Amino acid sequence: MSFKKYDGVRVILNDEMARSMAKGVSDSTEFGLQQMFAQSDKAGDIVVCANKEQTLVLEVVVGEAHDDTAITLYQPHTAFASPGTLMKAREEVIDEIRKRRPEAVMLRDPIRNRAAALSELGFAQLIDTLKAVEKEDGVGLS
Repeated sequence: MSFKKYDGVRVILNDEMARSMAKGVSDSTEFGLQQMFAQSDKAGDIVVCANKEQTLVLEVVVGEAHDDTAITLYQPHTAFASPGTLMKAREEVIDEIRKRRPEAVMLRDPIRNRAAALSELGFAQLIDTLKAVEKEDGVGLS
């Protein structure tokens, strides 16, 4: 399976905007957010929304056993086209990580400052984890 299609996923480092949009998730009229919710046992519980101008995409991943979230702001990408598209992408990357590292059930998550299941990580964190695993295996992102 080729994961090069996710090379263009870009995080926007703007914590203030991400937090502001996340607050707007509960009141989607504030930013004109187009909110989408998706859930799967493998890929977790997520909310994905874009701003009115479709220039920012917010991913909110809900913690499984903890009352916390991972919030990531992205540039638009086809991976965020729909909730189903993102869930499929998350599941593909999680499957590949588990295939290569079956022991990778929990990883240290610096965002939450605790160990987190793969399903609790943001999409960019999952991609970075897969890249690190592939680098350890001596192969590039396929």
